[in-house]
Amino acid sequence: MPEVAAEEWACGVHFESQCTVSGCSAYGDKDDGNTKPVFAQFDDEGNFRICMYSGCYEGKGRVLTTNPFLSIVQERVKWTGTNPDETDIFIVLQRNELIGMFKAISFVQPIVCDAIKDKE
Repeated sequence: MPEVAAEEWACGVHFESQCTVSGCSAYGDKDDGNTKPVFAQFDDEGNFRICMYSGCYEGKGRVLTTNPFLSIVQERVKWTGTNPDETDIFIVLQRNELIGMFKAISFVQPIVCDAIKDKE
């Protein structure tokens, strides 16, 4: 039986949102250029990359659900940029609407995604 390629998505943000125990704040607008350095890319096998400004959180998480929501979690994911750090990651995507969110450090971020098509 031929191997089936993983479904993969690339996602952007329209604003930045950050939350702490004190509450949440929103920053920027998709047209002001400040949100361009924030994006997420992931697939239905749990591989992910969440990048913000100077680096990324990358790894392979556990896929908890696949339909209608794809959800991926991973604990203690290392930061690949300056100032080494690690955080727990949560990604969820409503596969039909291509709308989701991720949680990484204080970012609790709504995302709008596009499916990445295989290049032949």
